[in-house]
Amino acid sequence: MRLIILIPTYQRPTPLIWSLQSVIRQKFDKPTFATKVMILNNDPVYKNQVDQSVNQVLNNNPHHEFDSVEIIQGNTAIPPIKNIYGTLKAITENGDIAIIHGDDDIMLPNTLLFRYNSALASKLHVFIGNCLWSCFFVKQRAGIYLDTLKNPYESAKPYQYNLPKSDEITTYSLPFISVYTYKISDEFWSIFDLAIDWSDQLPYEPKIKYPFVPFYIGLAAYHANQLGVANINMVIRGQFFSKRKLLPPLTVTEYANGGIILLTGLAVLNNETLLNNPNFHLIRKNQREATKKHVLQSFTRRDGLSIAQLLNLYRIAGSAFTVKDFTVSIILKNCRQLFNNIFFTTNLKRWFVGWGKETSMQEFWYRWDESNSKKN
Repeated sequence: MRLIILIPTYQRPTPLIWSLQSVIRQKFDKPTFATKVMILNNDPVYKNQVDQSVNQVLNNNPHHEFDSVEIIQGNTAIPPIKNIYGTLKAITENGDIAIIHGDDDIMLPNTLLFRYNSALASKLHVFIGNCLWSCFFVKQRAGIYLDTLKNPYESAKPYQYNLPKSDEITTYSLPFISVYTYKISDEFWSIFDLAIDWSDQLPYEPKIKYPFVPFYIGLAAYHANQLGVANINMVIRGQFFSKRKLLPPLTVTEYANGGIILLTGLAVLNNETLLNNPNFHLIRKNQREATKKHVLQSFTRRDGLSIAQLLNLYRIAGSAFTVKDFTVSIILKNCRQLFNNIFFTTNLKRWFVGWGKETSMQEFWYRWDESNSKKN
């Protein structure tokens, strides 16, 4: 019985330091199980930088509680998502508890032991929680910015995984790979194969359809009655700043197109298997209502899709929206999303409230430990 943490990384040596350190700082209280961290480097050109980042973390945390921390090289000849899960299959065995942790995500304190123990005690095979959006990286910088509207030092509370209700499943971070915990088994790999099969039903190249595989894994696990949910924040999701050209401040947050994400999820929910499952009717309805608010946004930055491909995706998703669907409220929400997509108005508002100060690694981990000790 082992706990395996796989951290795929691609050209992000500085965020990797934050990500790995948040894992290495987790406490196990004298574990009776084996623990291993594997860093999967997916760009050979960055081998030296990845080595330096990992060594820096290990030197800063000489008394960490993991049995081993290793770096392995990824297979760049196959789609990234198949490389990641293929590696996971190669390094795990039935009975292991496994987590894939993003190279720009920060694991919250006390969450890893909770995830391991809760998954181990459950008869389910796929588990999911939620995430915070409160820390932001600056390219080519060592520090981060904090969103003071949320607590970036939050610690997990004792909880257990439960079966989700269909009206709440979309409130969890299904598309986000780092909030998943897997109990490795033949049943889990059957769920994964089903998720890949659903992806392959979309008529697009791998770089467009495969990034949403974690979302499909969550749906496939729910379809098989094998999804456990816990309404706690487990990680801080990484985001990046880049230069702003037109408006102050000088940086904007880079993020994926929400319209494309929602639309792709809706397309999967409309495949033949899930259409015939009454448990997905409410999920599909909620996804469709959310997608309506992002129609204009999906056309402004199409994430590699041509107009023809995007229209075809709407067709596959069954989103033949009529005039009746677009009430004044929905039209206004579309316009707000479009305006934000162009001028990043939400980013501006939140920046002025509390994103003004860059935080060093030393200060961040000091405040993390201080906050964590008060709660324990």
